[in-house]
Amino acid sequence: MESKFYFFGPLLYHAKLDEKTLNEIKNLCSKDKQKDFRINLAGHLDHEYKIDSIKLESILNPVFENFYNVHKKFYNKDAELQYVRDAWVNYMKKGDFNPLHAHLGCDWSGVIYLQMPDELLEEQRSWVGRGMGPGGILFQQKLDSIPLFVNDVSFYPEIGDIFIFPSKLKHTVFPFKSNGERITVAFNTKDRNGD
Repeated sequence: MESKFYFFGPLLYHAKLDEKTLNEIKNLCSKDKQKDFRINLAGHLDHEYKIDSIKLESILNPVFENFYNVHKKFYNKDAELQYVRDAWVNYMKKGDFNPLHAHLGCDWSGVIYLQMPDELLEEQRSWVGRGMGPGGILFQQKLDSIPLFVNDVSFYPEIGDIFIFPSKLKHTVFPFKSNGERITVAFNTKDRNGD
């Protein structure tokens, strides 16, 4: 019997960055109080700082090339070329979290995982409960559950993971109780030929 299934819904791109690329990105990050970016963000974190979006874009150019190829396969059309509009680093500690939110004024958003403390990984392994646990990220299309629909997908990210997704795709990051910092870089992109 011949059968098919169809790509439907938003593209959620996931890749793994190599150590050299991660180190280049880490070099852009610091807890510089002059670059405090919290006023622009939804996160309940004490330490979120703007980083150089032009340098990040340069480092991520090979990733974007791959993303454009995946976009073409998923949507069956070319992606609009993007530039990194803004980028920031999140230093997440126990009790911090990101509520369910979307990003405005951009086309695509992304997150890169630079550091996951061993204590958090152990907390994830020992967590018992339904749904996503400590330090996990959840992407959600609809707030209400519809039978036979895949409305959300969640991950326990690993160091080197990068996700790129439509900026209006809602997502949340769950809090954790263990010590140590979970460090991520987030960014927004915009159509180079757009407004």
